[in-house]
Amino acid sequence: FNIGTAAVDFRAEIDGVLDQERNAPNETETGGYTLLNAAITWRPSEADRNVALLLQGRNLTDAEGRNHVSLLKDEAPIRGRGARLGAKVTF
Repeated sequence: FNIGTAAVDFRAEIDGVLDQERNAPNETETGGYTLLNAAITWRPSEADRNVALLLQGRNLTDAEGRNHVSLLKDEAPIRGRGARLGAKVTF
């Protein structure tokens, strides 16, 4: 989902992972989860679109999930809620 103007872009995404119930021998079931991510990009100069400031939010609902193919899935879940602020310059 994207909304944009000349100076600002907004993006939101929902990333869903289904339950893993069809397992090989010695594997355990893994529950599904849904992530909500969002990002805002601002270009301060309409004349120079090569400079952008970004604010990103990942896993905004702080969902707990496990990567089924990870050997450490029982000890290390996916990352929780996080934010990132940055600048991007293209040339």
